[in-house]
Amino acid sequence: MEDRVQAHLRSLAGQLAGFLHTHLNGRGGDDWWDTRVVQQLTYGQQGQVRSRGITTLAGLDLAALLRVYDRNWSELDHLAGQPNEVRTLARQLMDLRHALAHQGTDHELPPADAYRHLDTLHRFLQAIAADPAVLAEVGADRDKALAALAGKPAAAPAPPEQPAPEPAPKATKPEPSTKAAPPDAGPEACRVGPLAIHGP
Repeated sequence: MEDRVQAHLRSLAGQLAGFLHTHLNGRGGDDWWDTRVVQQLTYGQQGQVRSRGITTLAGLDLAALLRVYDRNWSELDHLAGQPNEVRTLARQLMDLRHALAHQGTDHELPPADAYRHLDTLHRFLQAIAADPAVLAEVGADRDKALAALAGKPAAAPAPPEQPAPEPAPKATKPEPSTKAAPPDAGPEACRVGPLAIHGP
C-alpha cells in the first residue's frame, strides 16, 4: 500500500500547484511570484528554484508546494475558505512526505497507518477542490485499507481457566465387624468375625 500512497502524493503535487496558481497568481502585483512563493520557501528550496530556473508553481516539488500553502494560509482562508483544520492536514502531509522520503524501499505501511494517511490525503484533496477522478482513486484505496484493517484476524482468546480437580476420596480399610456372641458361648464370650473368644 505504500506505493499507492507515494503515487497519490505525486498526484497531490499537481492538484495543489493548480489550486495555488488559481488563488495566488497576481496577488500583490507583478512580483507575486517572489513575494508569495520564493520568499516563503526555505533557503535550500530558494536555492533550487534559482539554480533550476523554476518560474511556475508546477515546477515545485510537493514539499515546496505545501510550504507555500502553509505560509499563505491566512490569505487562502480568506480567498478559498481554508479553515485551520485544513492547514493541519497540510502539515500532516508535510510530515508524511518527509517520513516516506527517508524510509527504505522494503518498508511496508501497516494497514492502520495506510488508512490514516490516505484519509488525510482524501480530506485535503477535497478541501482544495481536486479533480474528482483523483479523489475517487484516493477514496478507493482508502476504502481498501479500511477493509484490510477491519479484516485483520483478532488475537485468539485465551482458553478458559480450568478448575482444579477435586482430590480423590481416601480409601478406607473396612473394620472387622463385631457381632454379639450367641447365647451358648457363655457370658464371657464375644465374637470377632468367625471366631468366638471365651474367657477373660
